[in-house]
Amino acid sequence: MGSIWGELRRRNVAKVGAAYAIVSWLLVEIIVSIEAPLNLPDWTDTLVIVLLAVGFVVALFFAWAYELTPEGVKRTKSVPLSESITKVTGRKLDFVIIGLLVLAVGFMFVDNYVRQGERPAETATMIAEAEVLPNSVAVLPFENLSPNADDAYFAAGLHDEVLNQLAKLSSLSVISRTSVSRYADSGLSIPEIARELNVQAVMEGTVRYADGRVRITTQLIDAETDEHLWSDTYDREFADIFAIESDIATSIANALEAEFSDEEQESIEQVPTSSPEAYALYLRALSTAPLVVTTPSELALAISDLDRATELDPEFARAYAYKALLLSNRGRGRPDVDAWATIAEDAARHALEIDPDLAWAHVALGDVHHSNWRAGDAQAAFELAYRLNPNDIHVLGSFTFFKRDTAQLQDALSQARRLVELDPTGQLYSHYLLGLVQFSARDYETAVASFRRSLEFNPGSANALMHIGRIEAAQGNRAEAITALQTAEQLFQGQNFPPGWVALTAHAYAQAGRADDARRLIAELERREQAGPVNHGDWAVAAITIGDYEEATRRVGLAIDARELSPGPLQTIKMNLYRDPVLDEPHWQGLRAQIFGL
Repeated sequence: MGSIWGELRRRNVAKVGAAYAIVSWLLVEIIVSIEAPLNLPDWTDTLVIVLLAVGFVVALFFAWAYELTPEGVKRTKSVPLSESITKVTGRKLDFVIIGLLVLAVGFMFVDNYVRQGERPAETATMIAEAEVLPNSVAVLPFENLSPNADDAYFAAGLHDEVLNQLAKLSSLSVISRTSVSRYADSGLSIPEIARELNVQAVMEGTVRYADGRVRITTQLIDAETDEHLWSDTYDREFADIFAIESDIATSIANALEAEFSDEEQESIEQVPTSSPEAYALYLRALSTAPLVVTTPSELALAISDLDRATELDPEFARAYAYKALLLSNRGRGRPDVDAWATIAEDAARHALEIDPDLAWAHVALGDVHHSNWRAGDAQAAFELAYRLNPNDIHVLGSFTFFKRDTAQLQDALSQARRLVELDPTGQLYSHYLLGLVQFSARDYETAVASFRRSLEFNPGSANALMHIGRIEAAQGNRAEAITALQTAEQLFQGQNFPPGWVALTAHAYAQAGRADDARRLIAELERREQAGPVNHGDWAVAAITIGDYEEATRRVGLAIDARELSPGPLQTIKMNLYRDPVLDEPHWQGLRAQIFGL
């Protein structure tokens, strides 16, 4: 054994092996770090590792069998020991190994310390330890003191409008309604609420409406000292409500020493309607239908109030804009999306004819363009809405969905993180949307953390559980995947399990080794189609699930021709979240590039 080891050392086999191992490690680390930004196929790193492993054996063989001499490469046995220069080669290899080690240490330092600061920090622990947002405020739901129970909507609607006015000031960070609503009557102190929401100040107030008059009390409290920064009481005719809202927004900004432009000041001082009755109906619509969590019956009531408001004041642009936003937001993914989109587009354009600077109307247009695969028009509409109101969660949410669907993932990540800042504890979709974007970027670990964070605030979210199951299945964690998928199915039973989610869940079951469950859900799609059409994008995922790529190609082609909106399934195929090597073939890459118009 000693003679063999001595011969290995003499022929520099060990040193060649060490140098090769260091170079291989560096190559693998580099490939892993550039794989996602360059959209390389997921099997790239596996291929590189296999090739390097084969090369390692070849390198050791050549180090043993051959020697590099001044006359060229010769078999080691043919070189007399007196003429061998393996010692000289060995010393050169020593320097090479030292140099490679320095490179490796340098790469590790950059990767772990320099680039670490650029990486997303989305785990639940990191989110909980987020720093206090500058110029930030949480406006708690106003306490309703109205003597008539039917007037309770005034407090909720006014709360919404104050938030909307504050969100127009770009220098402020205003926590969303969905996050602050859980602190109504929570029993927590102001400093405790502020710590959970990462804000500098908290505002609380009361609203009393009776006989055409409104009394509003407000107090802005410093989160650190628990002392008043500003307070006021307004006791006026309801017709003067716009001046009250404007004064509250301006006073909060001044108390936080936040700067705002003349244009922003003019925007929050704008009187949206000359009809107090129309504005009351608008406030009731805001209270009745808070967008994403709106039920069909609530939506119908809100639309009715908004239509009555615009009958009273045909120039009430804000009412048209909210109607457009409700319909464009709730219409996504519906079989009758075209009809909803037409009504939403008409309402949005009517609003913008009256007031071109309504962010909600531009968002609604962006949603409609996105639904029709007009990517360029959608991008322009969303960018304008974002410029007008970068702190509005509806602007951020719709723009982020669009960025994700069109594979603009870095922008989508940035916007989704901002959404989480403004909606840190809400039961809406901030953490869920962040998880979707991370999933699209194939950042599986942080995506699961975001989905689980979403479940903390909305335990009944079948969508979040379904996506966790998909990720676990993609990573080969079968037991975890099956548990999440089965729980999601149970929750979906009472939530109108959408056909697209049926198809995605079927594929996840197949990845997790549950072929029977996959076939069961595909049979469910067939039953669904007997009752009404199922999107081609949904059937494309079902075809991929059973390995019928010819049918999948046909279905994706039909979906592209129809400009079909099937956000989950088609987006999954576009980004190849399955890491399916077939979808990386040239033919499929061409198809995927056409999805959603980009």
